[in-house]
Amino acid sequence: MQIGQPCRLDNSHYSMVYDSASSLPPRAIGFIIAQRPHLDNLSRILYYFRTTHIEFPDTANGSVKRRSRIGGQVNSHNAKEDSRFNRLHASSQAFVSSEGYFYRFDGWYDAVFLYPIDGKGVLENIPNDWLSSVERNTAPCEMQYLCYSFHPWFSSPFHALQYLALPESGVCYSVSICHRCLSPFFSEKHLTIHMEGYCERLDPPGTLIYHDPTSGRRVWYVDGAQHLHYARCISLLGNCFIESKLLRNDVDMYEFFIITLPRTALPYVPGSHFENETQFKRSAVSFDKAKWSGHVVAGYFSRLKHKPHHTLSCIVTLPMFQRMRLGSFMLDVAYALMVERGQQCGCSQWCGCLKQDGGCISRPFSPHGESLLLSYWRRSLERLSRNRKHEANPNVFSTLEELRSAMDIPIAAKDLLFLLTHDNIAFYSSSEKHWDTRSPCEFNEVVNKRTYNVSLVFDKHQIETIFEKPDQGYELGDFQRKWFRRNTDQSLVYNKTLFHY
Repeated sequence: MQIGQPCRLDNSHYSMVYDSASSLPPRAIGFIIAQRPHLDNLSRILYYFRTTHIEFPDTANGSVKRRSRIGGQVNSHNAKEDSRFNRLHASSQAFVSSEGYFYRFDGWYDAVFLYPIDGKGVLENIPNDWLSSVERNTAPCEMQYLCYSFHPWFSSPFHALQYLALPESGVCYSVSICHRCLSPFFSEKHLTIHMEGYCERLDPPGTLIYHDPTSGRRVWYVDGAQHLHYARCISLLGNCFIESKLLRNDVDMYEFFIITLPRTALPYVPGSHFENETQFKRSAVSFDKAKWSGHVVAGYFSRLKHKPHHTLSCIVTLPMFQRMRLGSFMLDVAYALMVERGQQCGCSQWCGCLKQDGGCISRPFSPHGESLLLSYWRRSLERLSRNRKHEANPNVFSTLEELRSAMDIPIAAKDLLFLLTHDNIAFYSSSEKHWDTRSPCEFNEVVNKRTYNVSLVFDKHQIETIFEKPDQGYELGDFQRKWFRRNTDQSLVYNKTLFHY
């Protein structure tokens, strides 16, 4: 591998940025413009990849073409051509969301991720602005957590922690995360010193509020003001995947809900340091057994304090734990806790606010967060349709509020409206009434609710063609309210003593 070599990047670690269901992901094409050794292993050489363009395979004829818009999961399901929806566009160097957040491919990579392109000459004169970008890029080349390594999607300012200083220029570095306390370190040597002489944490701090003994899933409540360092560390970790959230040091205004899995549930990644899955499982059971409980942080969500109806600010699932339905699990927990706060509050004014407005979720949504939320809300509509399809008149909801009240989650009215317009189930109209003519055998009159200025079209006889996917059913580890931990008097551990109002 040489400087100026044209290459194609193996960007499979960005599989959630584009439509992961596609068998032919987009390709990042560019040049190698610099090389450096790694801080922990000087014999390990990494190469700086500079993206020149992004190519999309044409599945119809097998050819390759350039495109400026990415379809698929992020802006899926009959999304209209409307700037209100968070789409990903392809620029010359990155994927760009409609909110202006960049999913960049430029950075330091091992040679195994770079494939030379035959038939193209080496770039002799590298532009000065490209070389300047190398010097400005102080982001880590990878994150290391337990036995897993993954590339951050965004540059998180770990040096904001005062005990960390960026390594000297001229070397690449990784961020090694302590699996006990989530403290980041810029070298494996410093992490080893920390774990052997300083770190005594067995579990996440805070209060255990949920424990599923069948799957081992746990939820820990962490007050950002009481556990300042832990909250900062997990926020910086989450900032590697959520560019639209600026939460880094002002964590005292937030409370965090940490999701942990037992060490026996760790996913095996082929091609790692272990020969097979059996050896991996055996090693996971005994790893750091004397000083660590084995509760592995898999993700978290946070919310603002002092606002009972505020449901969600950030939600993050670490890459190696994706496709385990943890996102839906965390949303189930978030909505259930919001309902619990309303019931325990005893304030009629707030309870009325809950009935009118539902749970509040911070905006703007990241493309991945939007995709998760739309999928979650959509499944709630599916459940509603299936539960009501045998009723005498199941096919009409007259108003948006009537539909929202019938759903099994306390969704906010503006979130429901966003889902309905995104999926073309409702549309904006100035007319008082609209006739739904999608069914040739009947006409459903739907009266417009002026508050939202929207005509609602929701024919539940055709729900299967609207949503297309069957009910997923229960899987081990899915949320169940009975696993909320209780005190000896059977009251929930998550009670008014943990509230901030």
